[in-house]
Amino acid sequence: MPRPAAVFLLLVVALGATCGCGNRGPETVPVRGRVTFGGGPWPKPGTINFLPHKPHPDYPSRPGSAEFDTEGNFVVTSWRPGDGLAPGTYRVSIDCWEVPETMDKPNAGRNCVPPKYRNSQTSGLEVTVEEGKPISDLRFDVPKP
Repeated sequence: MPRPAAVFLLLVVALGATCGCGNRGPETVPVRGRVTFGGGPWPKPGTINFLPHKPHPDYPSRPGSAEFDTEGNFVVTSWRPGDGLAPGTYRVSIDCWEVPETMDKPNAGRNCVPPKYRNSQTSGLEVTVEEGKPISDLRFDVPKP
């Protein structure tokens, strides 16, 4: 008669074999592009965030984000670096801190992005990602205040 520990170990190995390894996450679509500041470069690198607005019924939604350089180039990440976004519609917000806030001085930071564009509900920026259709040239422009 097999010992309980051996049976348990066999079950764990069998379960691992059927589930696969790694954390791939659900299907995503690559998304890359450029965000400009008044039609030109940014004073510092920043962040662009993608919040699910109308998720695709067949795919789990998850927010995505990307760091952009001073030229505004970005590649979106949801689960793994550069994997893109799950199909669906996303609202966009943008941040670019010329002077970052700190714990010592939480209100001393200076974000060069107008407040409207820092909030995905008010920015007016949106993108729809379709299954199997990578987006390689997504463009947004944030006007200077």
